[in-house]
Amino acid sequence: MEYSDTFGCLIKSAREQKGLSQTELARRINSNQGTISDWEHGKTVPAEMIASLAKAVEEPEILHAYAFHMGLLMINIPYMNNVDNHPITVLTTLRQEMMEAIESIEILTKCFRNKRNRKAFDEYEWEHALKHVKRIAKIMPGLAVYFTNMAKQFDMDLQALGEDLTKKYRRKNYVK
Repeated sequence: MEYSDTFGCLIKSAREQKGLSQTELARRINSNQGTISDWEHGKTVPAEMIASLAKAVEEPEILHAYAFHMGLLMINIPYMNNVDNHPITVLTTLRQEMMEAIESIEILTKCFRNKRNRKAFDEYEWEHALKHVKRIAKIMPGLAVYFTNMAKQFDMDLQALGEDLTKKYRRKNYVK
């Protein structure tokens, strides 16, 4: 099954779980029934419609799946759609991944000491550093699943969370 088909199935499933017809969903997002049908059958959803679509069906997974499908993420994190979404399972897995990431951060701190760019590493040092960079990246899919589930199962407002993070990072002068 092509990813676009899987994405279309996600849209259809979310719409049906909300008890919406294609016509009703189209009305909620100022579109038409034919367009919704096209999306559910794999046609690409325009970027300007994705947020309103996800909000209308109350399915935050749509945002991540779309970003992955379109390659919009800095690191194209796979959309994990075959995992146990129970919060304890997700947190347990995330905890393990984070412990490995923290260990790798400590190692990388030593690796990057007195190094300014790739040319400062010999091949062995670079391979060693890259192994630990990859271990850190492994927490990203778990975080995506965690926040998606928190929004979906516990009504966490991810937009408000993003705004809180922006405020925090502005106070720390990480964001202008």
